[in-house]
Amino acid sequence: MNLHFNEKEQDFLKEIVNTGSIKAADAFATIAKEKVLVHVPDLKIIEWGNFSQQFSDFEKHTIVSETTFSGDLEGAAFVMYTEKEAEELAKVCLVNKSFKKFDYETINSSLIKEVSNILSVSALSKIGDMLDLKVMCSSQRLNNNYIVNLLSNLNNRYPLFQPILLTVHTQFIYSYKTMKFPFVIIFDLNSLYNILSKIRSGNIKF
Repeated sequence: MNLHFNEKEQDFLKEIVNTGSIKAADAFATIAKEKVLVHVPDLKIIEWGNFSQQFSDFEKHTIVSETTFSGDLEGAAFVMYTEKEAEELAKVCLVNKSFKKFDYETINSSLIKEVSNILSVSALSKIGDMLDLKVMCSSQRLNNNYIVNLLSNLNNRYPLFQPILLTVHTQFIYSYKTMKFPFVIIFDLNSLYNILSKIRSGNIKF
């Protein structure tokens, strides 16, 4: 089976993720106590040969939250932040806190993990639900200055994998803040085969 996503298949997968972003927006709104819009305007299937170059663009995103998943879909999801983005996120979501100086360890780590978990679980659950594939999100960890080691770690854990790069736009309506996070989902090749098989068979649960 050809494991290459054509343009329509990529668009379809993006729309599935965008459907899941509605749930993510509701969860964000509970945290921030204001109306939040979440949208995924861009999805790219990255070829392995271009993967290293693509990730070099994210070196300034020194805070990386990782969520692993298993089942019919197996792999890991990464949401990336610069320190400035993480600080702005904390200012919006933790309105009763005073931030004279960004303290990654004590102030924002739990918030970043919660936000990242919302994005990862919403996207992966919706893919699983609509394609009738079992997926279970499990361990989550937060890494600082991790981008430089990410490629070698991924290659050791998933010798055959396919990265999917998404851009997540999050808009906090009343705070007039808009944030954009790189979001990468790593699928092993068996998972990719399962996704494409479901899409091409038309066996979709709406």
